Amino acid sequence: MLFVFLIAGMAYLRLLPAPQTVFAVSARTETVKFGTGNTQGAAFGLRHALLLHEDGSRTCLSNVSVAPQEGAEVEYVRFGLDAVTITIDKAATEILPSPSSKGMEQPPVQLLLDPADAQCPAPKLVRLPLFGRIISLGDSTSFSNDPLSPRLVLLSGTVRMLVRALRWRQLMLFVPDRRKPGEDELFSADQMVLPPGSAVRESEGPDGKAADWWGFVDVMFGESAEPGVQVEASSHARSVIVTLPAAISTAGAEDRRSLSIDLAQRWSSDPKLRLISLFWATAGLLVTIGVSAWEALHRLFGEAE
Repeated sequence: MLFVFLIAGMAYLRLLPAPQTVFAVSARTETVKFGTGNTQGAAFGLRHALLLHEDGSRTCLSNVSVAPQEGAEVEYVRFGLDAVTITIDKAATEILPSPSSKGMEQPPVQLLLDPADAQCPAPKLVRLPLFGRIISLGDSTSFSNDPLSPRLVLLSGTVRMLVRALRWRQLMLFVPDRRKPGEDELFSADQMVLPPGSAVRESEGPDGKAADWWGFVDVMFGESAEPGVQVEASSHARSVIVTLPAAISTAGAEDRRSLSIDLAQRWSSDPKLRLISLFWATAGLLVTIGVSAWEALHRLFGEAE
């Protein structure tokens, strides 16, 4: 009888609504590249920036607004404590006030933030947007044929997986869920430390497509500056894949680790789910004891007759 209750409890857990997860990344890296989700979310302003031209010349821009078009790929690069290069590729970029008559710069667009430039100095703190799908956070496979070219890497960081707790109405199967503001709770389900040289390149959303991320990238110059840039971003992803800085095997496979929610993690992180599981186990135990006691009494009195 207890076995039947255990099977029923497992079936109940399987029939519950799919868990909603939130991934949060906090990392210090020398490179981050993402595909813009929309123009408004990826737009940013700069007090001073140098626009780099193909012939090697530079144009100083002041109080400039930059709006990468939807689908553009944006990359922030900073090796150590060097200047920051912003590259926008694959789509026209609106820059206002514009160095050209049309206001649109054709790809690739490169901007340089250099605090050492006397005529166009970058401020001590610059906050840049990260809005869209992450293409690469750190790049553990970026090797260059030029021995003087630095290898850009992720320096340190963590990835946290949070799970949205079930509401009591969701625990009643087939009852429509009517969410109220402030009713959601997030619980930590798992966490992974990003070792130096690792990379985050893939994340899958609830729809099976590449997940969108929202966050920002902080760049600090001056005495308190640290190498690279600081990335803080989150996503409603279903899974995140991290490439570890291990040697590539003879088969050409990388050491990849996937973070995603499973039944055990869901059960351990949601107190309501643990409570309902305790109810099933207690109910099964009481019913089993009751049936066993009834059978024992039936045999006892049956033998007496």
